[in-house]
Amino acid sequence: RDRARAAGCTMHLVKPVRRATLLSAVDTAMHQGAEPVVEPEPPEEPPASVTLDIDPFLADLVPGYVREQRRQMADLRRLVTDGDMDRLKRIAHNLKGTGASYGIPDVTRLGRALEAAGQQGDALVVSALIEELDALLARVQVQLGVS
Repeated sequence: RDRARAAGCTMHLVKPVRRATLLSAVDTAMHQGAEPVVEPEPPEEPPASVTLDIDPFLADLVPGYVREQRRQMADLRRLVTDGDMDRLKRIAHNLKGTGASYGIPDVTRLGRALEAAGQQGDALVVSALIEELDALLARVQVQLGVS
């Protein structure tokens, strides 16, 4: 990134690049200096069920874990608004580690992606991942029959 800036680049896109982000960056480059207006693509419709691999020994802890993670979504959204990517990365790192432990591998996958997007400081991607994570946790609650 530093070498690209030194060479005169004024933008940096982080993979995976969404179509809307790419088009906005091209539009910005064409209009030299205008701030990009990025409208995120609507998230793909997630599958109705979630793959769960819950250890029977931990089964009674999973509903509380999922409720607490859902509660934390508001905190994550606030961190994005406040630009506090360091704290967001710590929370994402914990999600990455705990998801599989509680038998929800998609939480681990999203925690990993959230941590990486936070490292890049990409608020748009972070926000989209938070919404995806919240939707996933909501489906897990339905699947477990808890609220």
